[in-house]
Amino acid sequence: MRILITGGTGFIGKHLIIKLLEEGHNLLALTRFAQESNIENNLEKLQWIQTSLILNEECFKVLKDFKPEIIIHLAWENIPDFTFETSLQNLQNQVAFFKKICQFESINKIIVSGSCWEYNTRFGACNESEHVRSENYFTWAKNSFREFLEIECKTKGFSLYWARIFYVFGPDQRHNSLIPMLVSKIKNKERIVINNPNNSCDYIYIEDLILGINKLVHLNSINGIYNLGSGKSTKVIDIIKMVEIEIYGNEYHFSKNLNLNIPKEHDFWADISKSQNVLNWRPIFSLQEGIKKYIKNKLHE
Repeated sequence: MRILITGGTGFIGKHLIIKLLEEGHNLLALTRFAQESNIENNLEKLQWIQTSLILNEECFKVLKDFKPEIIIHLAWENIPDFTFETSLQNLQNQVAFFKKICQFESINKIIVSGSCWEYNTRFGACNESEHVRSENYFTWAKNSFREFLEIECKTKGFSLYWARIFYVFGPDQRHNSLIPMLVSKIKNKERIVINNPNNSCDYIYIEDLILGINKLVHLNSINGIYNLGSGKSTKVIDIIKMVEIEIYGNEYHFSKNLNLNIPKEHDFWADISKSQNVLNWRPIFSLQEGIKKYIKNKLHE
């Protein structure tokens, strides 16, 4: 298949491109920064174009001539800046981008990376059927963009799959994200500062997420929202202990220095029954196994 990918040099994009190339797809990937586009793989099947979502005539022609069948949209600029200005700019740029490319008659499917924070549930399972309301500018922009695409795809006759991604981790993730930060701090025996070690979220290893997105690439039925998470929540304090064990065994106990008397502010996870039933997908790696793989990867860098 001919697949157009935005956000190709991001954390998820890098891993997804490798998987799609292994399957033999023809890819056109967008990147804003040419120096970040060096993914070593089957370059005959991978074409890069340096552009933002604001397409000039030349870039638009390249995309149109590529004749994409599937769009996988991962781009969202300036994360974790969730201010009004950044959220509005993202919304405007993405609507403008899809208004242009939805003119392509070759398209039959659009896959978009959503966020678990679109849900209003902060305690318990998050189900795709839940009615969501925006509680901040980021979720307002995400929800508005999804509603726009639902209208656009219905009008054009495209399939739309919106993947609500939970807390994904793995190689190439931003160093200030939770698990990379913990691994670095514990490995270097540095003090850990955590606002609330009792908060609990759903963590999914990058390889499992990529398999879930790939299932959406091959799905030809049941449009809509799909949760991609582990289906269970884990406390931050328990993640710290997992990292400690993988790096030092029982020799160090960084977790003992944290205040565990703070009430948890959230404890939510993905209801993945729809993804299991429709996509025939569920995570392969437990959180402990994912952390072990991540640490092994870091030690060999």
